[in-house]
Amino acid sequence: MNTNKSSYRLIAGLCFVISLSFGGYNECKAQRTMNDRNLLTGEYAAQFSSVKDFGINLSWGRYLLDGFWNVSASGVSSALQLSTGDRLGLFTLRAEGGYLHRIASTRSRGLNLYAGGNAFIGYEVYDPWDRLPANINTGLGTGTFIYGVRPRLEAEVFITKRLAIVISGSAPLTFGSVSSWLRGDAGVGLRVNI
Repeated sequence: MNTNKSSYRLIAGLCFVISLSFGGYNECKAQRTMNDRNLLTGEYAAQFSSVKDFGINLSWGRYLLDGFWNVSASGVSSALQLSTGDRLGLFTLRAEGGYLHRIASTRSRGLNLYAGGNAFIGYEVYDPWDRLPANINTGLGTGTFIYGVRPRLEAEVFITKRLAIVISGSAPLTFGSVSSWLRGDAGVGLRVNI
């Protein structure tokens, strides 16, 4: 009789230890956005005003308990309609840094919604591909320095443990630019947790 009780206790104890081991493993595996995990994101964005105006953004960052910080570099191609009917090509290079706070998520963090923004500085090049006719003088020179802030809303949907699709919307407030100081854009990209 004692042998059976000892066997049951041993089996119950082993089951308890095993359940604790696997329970912790599953919880860690499910937490895709763990504190101090690095993230690398590549994103394509198009402006609301024109699908011809687009940009590429590459960023690196790190998750925190309630969000993540990031630094990024982007190139944005756009155009400005002139009174002559011609389009002045613009190419903008920006360096950014900012923070996005997690405002909603599923329990496993397979789906996350963030809000926040970035501050940026950059340079806007006028007619970078020399497509403007020679008889049109804009009086602008070759380009100008720009700066501003970019409020941002972002959804992160994990398709594997470390790979996510990112869908975003932002409204850069750009100062120093000859084009509109407020433009909205939508983006889609991939994020890898490393």
